[in-house]
Amino acid sequence: TSDQVDSRLDELVAAQGAGATLEEYLIQVNATEEGIRLFVGQLIIQDAIQAALTESADPVSDEIVNNELLENRLDWTVVCAAHILVETEEEAAAVSARLDDGEVFAAVAQEVSLDPVSGAEGGDLGCGSPARYVDSFSGATMTAEIDAPTGPIESEFGYHIIVVSQREEATQQVVRDAMARDALAAAVDVWFVGAIGAANVSVDDEIGVWVTEPT
Repeated sequence: TSDQVDSRLDELVAAQGAGATLEEYLIQVNATEEGIRLFVGQLIIQDAIQAALTESADPVSDEIVNNELLENRLDWTVVCAAHILVETEEEAAAVSARLDDGEVFAAVAQEVSLDPVSGAEGGDLGCGSPARYVDSFSGATMTAEIDAPTGPIESEFGYHIIVVSQREEATQQVVRDAMARDALAAAVDVWFVGAIGAANVSVDDEIGVWVTEPT
C-alpha cells in the first residue's frame, strides 16, 4: 500500500543520519522519487515473500546441525595463528630449543622464517578458517595448546613451528542460523525462477527477447 511505501521510504531516509531529507537521499542514490518508490515497493514484496517462505520452511534440526559441524568443522572454526617456517626438521628442532630457552617467537620468526610475508610480521598469519591451510597445518591449529608452540609440523613447504593464540568454534545456534539463511536464499531463488517462468511478458522487438529459462 501507499502507507507501507511511505513508511519504508522514511526508514531509508532516516538511515542516512539525523536531519536527512528525501531530496538529499534521492541525490545520493541518483534516483527520482517515482523510481525510488517503485524500488521500495519491490523491497516490501521481497520481504513478504521471504516471510512467507520462512514460515513454511522446515526448521533446521539438531541432527542436521551436528552433522554439519562434524563434517565441516574447519569451516566453522576461526583460529588466530603464527608460524615459523624452516626447511628441515633439524632447523625446526633448533627453533623449538630457542623458544624453550625463552626467546621471543616474533623475533625468531623475523630472523629465520622462510615465509616472506608472515616472517616480516613476526610469523603472524592473522585470524581465519583453518580450512585455508594445508591438511597437516590445519590439523595442528585445531589441536594445539593455546599460546604454546607446537613441535615441528611437516608440510609440502617445509617444517612449521605454530602458535595458536585463539581458537573459536561456532555454536550450534550460529550454524543453525546460517543454514536457515542459506535455505531461505535457495527457496527465494526457486520461487523467483518459477515466477519468471510463469510471467506473461511482452518485449519490444527493438529491445530483445524475454528468456523464460533463467540461470
